[in-house]
Amino acid sequence: MISGPFIHFDPTATLQAVMMRHPTSPLSIPGTSTSPNVVSASDIHCRVCERQYDGSQHFGIDICRACAAFFRRSVSVKKTFVCRRGTNSCPLNISRKTTCQKCRWMRCLNVGLQVELVSGHRSPDHVKQPPRDEEKFEMEEESIRDGDESDSGSEGKPFDRMDPTPPHEQTFQHIPLHRPIPTMANPNLLLTRNSLISKVLRNYEEFTKNRLELELSLPHIQQEQKMFGSTGIPIVKATRETVFEIYQKQLELLHIFLRSTFSEYEECDVPEQKRICALFYPVLWEIESCYWTYRNMPATSDCEHFLMCTQTTYIDVRDVEYWLGNTDGNSAEDINTIKTRLERLLQTARTSILDRMHKLIIKEFEFVTVLALNIWAPRNHQQSCLDKAADHVRTTLFDDLHYLYHDELRIENYAGRMGEIMCLFTEVQTADLSSTIQNIFFSELTAYIYAQ
Repeated sequence: MISGPFIHFDPTATLQAVMMRHPTSPLSIPGTSTSPNVVSASDIHCRVCERQYDGSQHFGIDICRACAAFFRRSVSVKKTFVCRRGTNSCPLNISRKTTCQKCRWMRCLNVGLQVELVSGHRSPDHVKQPPRDEEKFEMEEESIRDGDESDSGSEGKPFDRMDPTPPHEQTFQHIPLHRPIPTMANPNLLLTRNSLISKVLRNYEEFTKNRLELELSLPHIQQEQKMFGSTGIPIVKATRETVFEIYQKQLELLHIFLRSTFSEYEECDVPEQKRICALFYPVLWEIESCYWTYRNMPATSDCEHFLMCTQTTYIDVRDVEYWLGNTDGNSAEDINTIKTRLERLLQTARTSILDRMHKLIIKEFEFVTVLALNIWAPRNHQQSCLDKAADHVRTTLFDDLHYLYHDELRIENYAGRMGEIMCLFTEVQTADLSSTIQNIFFSELTAYIYAQ
C-alpha cells in the first residue's frame, strides 16, 4: 500500500487544504501561473447570483449564504414573485436592492435547489439545523444584507402554493467559472447507515488519494507547461507513454480497491479477478475522465477540446501528435485516422456523459454508485460464476439509493433523478464508446494485466 500525506486524510478538510500540505502542490507556494484555467478563491462564483463568494456549499450546491437564505425564506413563507420587467431574464449580479426576485427564484430552481428539502427541514448535505433563535437571527441578518426583497423589478407576497418547476423556455447565460462538486465527499453528508454505497465511497476516496500521490511522484508532473484545475492539482498535457505508465503503476491499487470493497471480488480466483480488472479499466477511464473534467475544467470554449485522462493529465484533441509522441514510421493517413477517432471519442464522451453530469450537478454518492454498477453490470458477468453475485450487488446498490434519496435526503419523489442516473449508467455501458476506449488506450494494458 502506498503511504504518504494523503493516507492520513481528515474527512472534514477540503481537498485544497490537504493539497496545501503536499510539498509538490501548487497551493503550497504562491501561484505564478497565468493560465486562464487557474481557479482561485476569488474566481468562485455563486451559481445563482454570479457574485464572487467564499466557495462554501449550501443545500449541497455552490451558492452564497445570501441566496441560500433567500431561497429558504421564500419557501418558508410561500412567496410568489412577478417579474415586472416581463423578461424573466434579469441580471442578478447587481445591487441587492434592485435584484429581480422572480428571476432570482427561477435561478435557484434552475441550479437544482429543491423546495421539498426546505419544507422538510432537511438540506441535501445534511447541515445540522441551527436553533430557531439562531436561524431567525441569520434570516434577519441576510435580510439586512440583501436589502428590500420587494423591489421595483419584482414583488413578493404570501401565496397558498408555489410552482417549483422552472419554465422550460427559460434560458440563462452560462455562469462564469463556478466550481464543480469536488471529488472528495462532502463531509456534511452523514451516511447514518453502514451501506454498501458508503463503503464504496470511503474506499474510492482512499483509491483516489493513493493514485494522486503516485501521479505527483512521476516525472511528467515536472513539465513547465501546466495548468491548475479547481482543486489546485497541476494538470499537464498527456502523452501515450505517460498515461500507460500511470495506469500500469496504478493496477495494484485498482486490485486493492476492488478487493477491499466487494467480497464477491475477493472470493474470486486470480483469473476471474484479472478478467474483471481488464473489463473495468476502460469503463473506469470513461467515467473518471468525464468526472475529473467536470470537476476541474470550466465549461468554456477554451476547454471544449480537452478531456482529462488521469488526475494530472489531459488530452487536447487539437494536438494529437503530442499524444502520440514519436510518430516516426506512422503515415499521415494513420495519424489522421487516430485523430478522427479521438475527436469522435471526445465528442461522444462530452455529450453522452460529461454534459449529463453538468445537468444533474451529480453528487458524490451518485458518482460512485454509477462506478459500482459498471463493475457489476449484467453484460460483464452473464454466463459466469459471478452472475448471481452481480445481481445481488446491484440490488443492494439500488436499495441503498432508495435509502439515501428517501430517508437521508428526504426527497419524496426521486424517480426523475434516479431515472437520470440510470440514463447515465446506460450511456457509460454503450459498447461502441467502451470498445473505442479499449482500442485507443488499453490494448497494451489488457495484455499487461493478463501477464501479471
